[in-house]
Amino acid sequence: EYNERNYPNYPISSDGLYKLGFDRYSFVINDCLSFKTPTARIRGACYNVSPSDIPDMIIIEGDNVELFTPEIMQERATRGDFSIKSAKKKT
Repeated sequence: EYNERNYPNYPISSDGLYKLGFDRYSFVINDCLSFKTPTARIRGACYNVSPSDIPDMIIIEGDNVELFTPEIMQERATRGDFSIKSAKKKT
């Protein structure tokens, strides 16, 4: 609700990376914390030795936004599919 109310055009903005015209860019949380929203949980990296400590990644490609969890990344890597599927998924 917060993001939808305060950032209705995300990822389009007058500041930030959108205006630089990159084809694709991403964000990760480089700390041991998580954000919970009504529709998703975004996990940061805790830097344990465990392979399961891969942080979630928000990938922006054009106007499309998608949250990639390690499980989604592994499943798509197995298929060789690295495209952004969502039309504008809000987290």
